[in-house]
Amino acid sequence: MEPASIDDIFAFNESTRKRLSELAQGITPEVANSIPEGEKWSPAHVIEHLALTEASLAKVCGGLLKKAAEKGEAAHGELAISDEFKNALGQMGSFKAEAPEMVAPKGAMTIADSFAAMEETALHLKKIRQLFAEYDSSSRHFPHPYFGKLNAAEWLMLIGQHETRHIEQLKRILAALA
Repeated sequence: MEPASIDDIFAFNESTRKRLSELAQGITPEVANSIPEGEKWSPAHVIEHLALTEASLAKVCGGLLKKAAEKGEAAHGELAISDEFKNALGQMGSFKAEAPEMVAPKGAMTIADSFAAMEETALHLKKIRQLFAEYDSSSRHFPHPYFGKLNAAEWLMLIGQHETRHIEQLKRILAALA
């Protein structure tokens, strides 16, 4: 994905969510909680992880934009996505990452619960969307455990990219359970 604007990132994230929702629609309760051989997570675990992660990523976006607003750092009309971040995204499918404890699934959420939580996150992002237009999304950074220091636009972009990665994982799990 080569976004030209924040709107492009929001559109990509929305289309990715639609793909995830369509994939999850046919998952029965038995399959939702089954873990195939060679995997660590069930389909419900994957979707719970996405819900937890996206809430965290959205919170970081909001915090970075709030700091930019407090400092009066106005948007300059350009989307700043670093080459380092783009390169790291290109490598994302080739490495196995361990989810940090705060976003590791606990098995406490159903798929429906996870989608409800993701809808709450989407509403939060909708509320802060205007901040991306008003304030510099590249002036402040927060460290990611695998990608280093990211700005608010990169954190936003990571939502859809991370979800895409786990859609592929979910497809593998569902195929193994079929």
